[in-house]
Amino acid sequence: MSRNTWNVDTLFVLTESLDQARQLARVADEERWLADEVIVQDNADEMGAALGSWPYTGGVLTAWWD
Repeated sequence: MSRNTWNVDTLFVLTESLDQARQLARVADEERWLADEVIVQDNADEMGAALGSWPYTGGVLTAWWD
């Protein structure tokens, strides 16, 4: 990470709140992450099932590069 280089095509960021995930999506846009798709996952039931944590009260941001 010393060169700020990431070898990923999909990045999942778990945040403490949905609002933080939305703020991070704005940062991704402003800082030009150049992701093909940035999504804030806002379905708490789906996120709880995927993460095994009910109720899920945090946020999830997904960034995808092709």
